[in-house]
Amino acid sequence: MKFNLDSFKYLFGRRMEWLGSKEDFLEFVIMVANLRTSKSIFDGYPDDRVAFDSLCDSMGSELLRVFRPDISPYRSFAELRRNVTPSFAFTREIIGVILKSREERDVYRMLDRRGITPSRETMHKINRDWKEAEDLARYLCPLLNIQ
Repeated sequence: MKFNLDSFKYLFGRRMEWLGSKEDFLEFVIMVANLRTSKSIFDGYPDDRVAFDSLCDSMGSELLRVFRPDISPYRSFAELRRNVTPSFAFTREIIGVILKSREERDVYRMLDRRGITPSRETMHKINRDWKEAEDLARYLCPLLNIQ
């Protein structure tokens, strides 16, 4: 599993920088907001467009501070959201990563059943990828209100 989709850059193990386009950043924020509303729908979160846009703007403003993307010529996330249409390439890429991780999981299970273990280099890469995903989750969990 590798979540680093060439849109994130890990610096010194903590700071992250957005390297993707402003359209991809908008799409990313929409995805995070969708996760938040999916979690909150049972807690009485209003299921309407105005509330969702407000949540996107709030999360987008926060994520602007975390990732520091270039959203010029727009001055705020709300302005970006109103004027830019996401391409959904970012979503397609994430779906591809998920499908690939499922395929890899199936291969590792098959090898394990035959008593074959991955090399140390492969295990190191897998552990590094999971650490990157964990770091990203640590940044996003407060925004999603997940403990």
